Amino acid sequence: MARNLKIRDLTLRDGQQSSFATRMSQAQVDRCLPFYKDANFYAMEVWGGAVPDSVMRYLNENPWTRLETIHKAVGNVSKLTALSRGRNLFGYAPYPDDVIDGFCRNAIESGLGIMRIFDALNDVDNVKSTIKYVKQYGGIADCAVCYTVDPNSRSPSSRMPISSTRPNRWPHWAPT
Repeated sequence: MARNLKIRDLTLRDGQQSSFATRMSQAQVDRCLPFYKDANFYAMEVWGGAVPDSVMRYLNENPWTRLETIHKAVGNVSKLTALSRGRNLFGYAPYPDDVIDGFCRNAIESGLGIMRIFDALNDVDNVKSTIKYVKQYGGIADCAVCYTVDPNSRSPSSRMPISSTRPNRWPHWAPT
């Protein structure tokens, strides 16, 4: 059975969000796009998180134009993806279903192929609408679960620090 390795590149969303405070102008993004097209990634995460807000607030650019421009340059070589906070979309307050419906429809029509969807508290009710509308308009809903381990908490079963049960394969810098 043949197996495929599918690579999703995050640099145009998370890379520039983390390294440059999401300040790459459309002109800077445009200069990179031929290289992304040639790379032939399965998917490219180019939207979501802080990108739409920062593009409008700090660069005075249109985030929908950004998505459409990237889609036009890359074509169907790579699926374009976005990171969504479920019912909160790219913001921090929940939106009603009619807003989520229109937003997902516009995003898919503008070239988005995959919406990576999460809720910080893993509340399934907060992701249902986004999943429904992304799928309804022909996109792929890629759902994520948020988790963390507090190194200061104690294991409920043994009341020993969780870090004391650290597997040997963990890196040397992991808590002990």
